[in-house]
Amino acid sequence: MQKKNQTLRIALAQLNVCVGDVGNNLSQVKAAIRQAQEQQADLIVFPELVLAGYPPEDLLFRPDFLAQMQADVAEAATVTHGITAILGAPLRRDGVLRNMACVLRDGQVVAEYAKQCLPNYRVFDEKRYFTQGNQSLVVEVAGVKLGILICEDIWEDAPARAAVSAGAEVLCVLNASPFSTEKQAQRTQLLQRQAASNAVPLAYINLVGGQDELVFDGDSMLVDAAGHIVFRAEAFAEGVFVRDWEITPHPLTPAPSPLQGRPSRGEGEQEIRSIQPLSSEPLSP
Repeated sequence: MQKKNQTLRIALAQLNVCVGDVGNNLSQVKAAIRQAQEQQADLIVFPELVLAGYPPEDLLFRPDFLAQMQADVAEAATVTHGITAILGAPLRRDGVLRNMACVLRDGQVVAEYAKQCLPNYRVFDEKRYFTQGNQSLVVEVAGVKLGILICEDIWEDAPARAAVSAGAEVLCVLNASPFSTEKQAQRTQLLQRQAASNAVPLAYINLVGGQDELVFDGDSMLVDAAGHIVFRAEAFAEGVFVRDWEITPHPLTPAPSPLQGRPSRGEGEQEIRSIQPLSSEPLSP
């Protein structure tokens, strides 16, 4: 029997956090969770390493910083009653440091995923700090099975395929993807291709703001299983965006990849309610 369409109320937390400002980063995360709860969201998803800021670089060599990250994950979990939150943090597991996505629900950390593809080119230096993961994670939220990925994982084919093979009905990608010329177009085409080739919807959540020479453009989006963009958050705008997202069952065969070229804003998109930004004053870089 074919599974019926399901609706997932998802909140995309497109935040402006600052490397090392762990107290303020945690406060933003908790405030976003509370806003999503007020909107009766089933799920809120945060960017990659949101509690630390990106890139944390040599802060990752400090035991006190890593201990604070562990404590902050636990503290964020305390406000997740009635909602699932997925957020990024650097955590030591099995004696090594990993770039993690933590799944929080009803006051507990219920699952964790370690980033599998570690970028080590241009501005990225993740292999200096992190050990890659090698396992997929699929969690169920409001009856929908989510496969969790982190940033570079979606630029390679294997992690997405493995998550779908493990039962994922939706791919949920946490990102700290810097802006550069043509990057938005390249990213859009990639996400459309991955959604269509794997025949599953995809949620992409990205940071906004700046850190040293890096600028993060947000541009978070939802893509359906045919590769069509159904929502796109405003670029360079901080905020938490809530949407009732209809999850369509897998087609019998994967949909064809979309035509190359970035669709104009508004094409295939629908209206969405937007929560006001967490603060009217951006954090200092």
